[in-house]
Amino acid sequence: MKVYSHMKSSRALNRIVIKSETHSVLFLLILGIISVTFINSYAEEIREVAEETGGDADIAGPVAVVTYQGFGAATPGGAGKPLYHVTSLANSGPGTLRNAVSQGNRIVVFDKAGIITLTSDIDVKGAYITIAGETAPAGGITLKNYGLRIHGSNGAHDIIVRHIRVRNAAIDGIQIAGGAYRIVVDHTSIYNSGDGNLDVTQNNTRHVTLSWNIVADPAGEEKNTLIANRARYISMHHNLYVKSAQRNPQVTYDDSAAKTQDAGTTLDMRNNIIWDWRGGYGTRIRYGAAVNIVNNFYSSNNGDEDDSIIICKGAATAALAHCDKNAENRARAYTAGNFSADELNLNKLGNSTNAFPAPVVTTQTACAAAKLVYSKAGVRPLDTTDKANLTGITINCT
Repeated sequence: MKVYSHMKSSRALNRIVIKSETHSVLFLLILGIISVTFINSYAEEIREVAEETGGDADIAGPVAVVTYQGFGAATPGGAGKPLYHVTSLANSGPGTLRNAVSQGNRIVVFDKAGIITLTSDIDVKGAYITIAGETAPAGGITLKNYGLRIHGSNGAHDIIVRHIRVRNAAIDGIQIAGGAYRIVVDHTSIYNSGDGNLDVTQNNTRHVTLSWNIVADPAGEEKNTLIANRARYISMHHNLYVKSAQRNPQVTYDDSAAKTQDAGTTLDMRNNIIWDWRGGYGTRIRYGAAVNIVNNFYSSNNGDEDDSIIICKGAATAALAHCDKNAENRARAYTAGNFSADELNLNKLGNSTNAFPAPVVTTQTACAAAKLVYSKAGVRPLDTTDKANLTGITINCT
């Protein structure tokens, strides 16, 4: 395990690649050139995305400092904190990712690329952490068999997770819960989780941004994303949801006996691709949620208005199976600018004439955004799993 102070000088850049003081000067120079080349390449990618989507980026030393948008944008993550170098792909122990997030106040960088085969979920324990998967060598970092849990009960807040793949998690791929706040999950790829691929739940979990992720083909009952149990102030923008029969996402504010209506904003959802819900449903809004659904791209074979966007409206929709046939199941949604490749009028489905308050997110038309998401979401370059999941997606609109 190595923890270094985060400096903006070229000296700090070289320290990323120093493994031993006994290395030759020539070896250090070669590694330094490789590191500079990688960082410059990543910096260019970050700037390109920022320019296209209205964000900003500052390349400070070995880790890009990215300005995010949405409800989670205020988090600094681990900016300005010491670097922790992940030097082992083992499940646990010194130099592992599990050890790296066992306490707060650090930027986690990766000296190795590859698969981390887990025997249990990794709990983020502490605050002010950035997990910078883009710092790994070619091939990146993949978590296998279990996922990442960001729980307020473990002191987790002000957390940034980016450029990490999660594959075949036994439960959730990435779970944000327990009152965690100011969280960003950006440019991740989550596939085949046993329960939810990417969930945000539990009372007082708040101020979360989910951006530029690929969320795909969950196992079992196929649950992509659940937002529930009074979690609120969540932004979802420029994500690609694919091959899931339900929860793309499902948003439930309060399905307890109280049936409380959210007096604020539960979710601001814009510029996402929702592709192929395989005879199930796309997005479902229910039990007190207040949601903006703006400029998203929807498509599914044989999709129809009854299953693309479901907004439970109480007595008026009590007969709908998707709304539990419950007259108390009432939610509100503002819908505008959404595009259906199945030629459906999705924007008439909303029951709120005004958008719910949300931070500004630079928003493209549904079609323009879909092309950006298809070409830039997830961990790039794509692995074989993501390539397979994106095969067949076509954005035939202007």
